[in-house]
Amino acid sequence: IEETYLVDSTPPTTTKWYEGPQFPNPITGDEEHEPYPHWINSSTLVYLNAIDNKVGVDKKYYRITQVDYSYCQSYASGNCVNAQGNGNFIEYINPFTMEESCHLIEYYSTDLLGNVEDYKRQCTYVDNTPPIVNKLIGEPKVDTGITSIDYMGSIQLLLSQNYEVSDESYFITQNTPITLTCNDVDPHPVGGDS
Repeated sequence: IEETYLVDSTPPTTTKWYEGPQFPNPITGDEEHEPYPHWINSSTLVYLNAIDNKVGVDKKYYRITQVDYSYCQSYASGNCVNAQGNGNFIEYINPFTMEESCHLIEYYSTDLLGNVEDYKRQCTYVDNTPPIVNKLIGEPKVDTGITSIDYMGSIQLLLSQNYEVSDESYFITQNTPITLTCNDVDPHPVGGDS
């Protein structure tokens, strides 16, 4: 009787990706080479997938640790690399989300023979804070004297709905300049204000 045994000492390989708002888009999961920082929001789903080419994947695990904002700024320069996770790893069953802050995500998988993958990690901002928008109306303009009311009557006919004015209102011409600016505010602005 001849028997054949296959030796498997190679652990699975786990990949992570996001579904939903993310910047840069997409965040590829190449933690060491991808530009930092990364941003998602609390509705962004975090997925894990593992592949094992021999005996098969047993389980996938992850843990999320809230860390200082400085860790989310870069990977290679020592920030995210030096972030310390804490707490127990959780078995990954379904995609997960995170609350607003800076988080270290660590993850790995095991195969059916007990081979354990080295932890992978990524530091990511979770940002739910909208930018502040400012409006500047140039000249010519005439203040209508109306603030924070519901327009009815003829304006409603034009708009086919109620229209609420939330700040000053002006009569303007087609030559009146209107400037809009926005500022993405702390605690962890994405940038790209426009």
